[in-house]
Amino acid sequence: MSTAAKKFLVILELNNVLLYLNDPKAKIIGNPANRIQVPYHDQYKNLSLSYRRGKPEFLNHLFINMKQDIDVAVWSDFNAEFTNDLCHRYFTRYFRDLFFILATNRALYGEQPLHAPLKIRRDLSGIYNKFPGYNEGNTIVVTT
Repeated sequence: MSTAAKKFLVILELNNVLLYLNDPKAKIIGNPANRIQVPYHDQYKNLSLSYRRGKPEFLNHLFINMKQDIDVAVWSDFNAEFTNDLCHRYFTRYFRDLFFILATNRALYGEQPLHAPLKIRRDLSGIYNKFPGYNEGNTIVVTT
């Protein structure tokens, strides 16, 4: 059995899972009461940027404590360059330990009513073809 088959693959969505991005110049679309109130404390390319609380502890846990059990990857709906830059900022010294970064450059789900269940459109078959040790049974996708 390969090393990968013994591990779980954890795919983290970049925006709204690891960090929050906000364009202060954009109009608010939808009901502002349903938006997550986040204190933005950094800037990136004219966007307000905020990391979720517990970032150092989270990264240490993933890349030190869980190193033998999981491979960590990132999924983003931004373009490749933007995603790569944000991953460098977020993961810092652990950036090189990421299993892969996937930037799709397209929204994963569109606008939908609040009462409707979230429909996430992710086709992981390309990942499973490229990394045959992973499949539906040992892959965890963390998304909003």
